[in-house]
Amino acid sequence: MAPRQPKTKEDALIDIGNELINLLTESKGLEEPDYSQLDNLKAEAYKNLDGGPAKYWAILSFIESLKLNYTAAYSCYQKAWKLGKDNRELMVNYPALLFRMNRFDELFSEAKRYLRSYPSMYQPIVHLLATSYLLLDTDELEAALELFQEKDEAECSLVRQSRVVINAVPKVIDNLNEIDLDTEVYVDSMKYLNGFISSKTLETYHLRISIEDKYDQFVRVEVFLEITPKQAIELNKQFDSSFIEHVIISENLSALEKFIVYFKPIDDNQNKIESAFVLDNKELLES
Repeated sequence: MAPRQPKTKEDALIDIGNELINLLTESKGLEEPDYSQLDNLKAEAYKNLDGGPAKYWAILSFIESLKLNYTAAYSCYQKAWKLGKDNRELMVNYPALLFRMNRFDELFSEAKRYLRSYPSMYQPIVHLLATSYLLLDTDELEAALELFQEKDEAECSLVRQSRVVINAVPKVIDNLNEIDLDTEVYVDSMKYLNGFISSKTLETYHLRISIEDKYDQFVRVEVFLEITPKQAIELNKQFDSSFIEHVIISENLSALEKFIVYFKPIDDNQNKIESAFVLDNKELLES
């Protein structure tokens, strides 16, 4: 049997990147990363810098994302792109980073570029679908679906969910008009909520958005995360305080009465359904 070949520096960087990607995807709730582990991985990546500078800078971006330092992560990604724009492994976390930073125009552009090169890459669809919930605009999602080539049942399910959202958005806008909530105020509030959540966790959050239209007319937004009831209470306090300041500065005062957010442990989401926008009972969407 031939002796096992030692790993190249490129292989070492790939292994480090994969380990960090696992940490990113497995992150839950408000848990903090192991900073000593991240420091060790960063040092190990530097030792193998010659294995691919673009991969090295992507690794630094992953590390900064795990620390919730998105601006630094974005800066590292820009350096990675200059050195290796077409490396597929560099693309894995970039849509998620752009989504967390509310950099939607860049997300739209990158998603189409990814899908033209790799039509079976599902991550752009995931984040364009999530963006549709925030912006109530599905043009980019529709364009991306034209390029996307689903391979398995999970990806087919993602396409079906996207079609439901595309068909329902005009009705959702009508429902918002019924309670006198301007779409621009809704979008601004959802962007703020997305930024707030991203500042607290890397976990992919689930939403349930419904309209209360009997007495006090408002949009109820429930955010489900892997958190404890005590953590949910604290997040509600923090969001309410910061959101009040935001709407005063942005002069969207109607959002104080029309846009109500509740953070909840994901265990409270017992009746989670795949389909978004169940309009008959005024429930708008669930993601």
